[in-house]
Amino acid sequence: GKSNLHRVWDSGMIDHWKMSYTEYSSWIMSTRTSENIVSWKNTSVHDWVRESVIYREECYNTGDPERMGYRYIYDHTELLHLRLAQAGVRLADALN
Repeated sequence: GKSNLHRVWDSGMIDHWKMSYTEYSSWIMSTRTSENIVSWKNTSVHDWVRESVIYREECYNTGDPERMGYRYIYDHTELLHLRLAQAGVRLADALN
């Protein structure tokens, strides 16, 4: 089906798993190590931007931007989980 790239990343890929946000975040974080968490905290906002620039090409390389179905979700799930885990850890660290 047709979809907007931002909608796919903001909700579509998450909704695909049919979990509550609490279940989903717990599942994502269960595969992260304490070393991951420490390394993510020891970064600056500039580092976050650089990371996003690196991943941008991969995310936008959709072939047909109007068609982002199962294969797109499958190909980008690990990146989604990484970026959500990093964002959660970094936000929690900033709020502390």
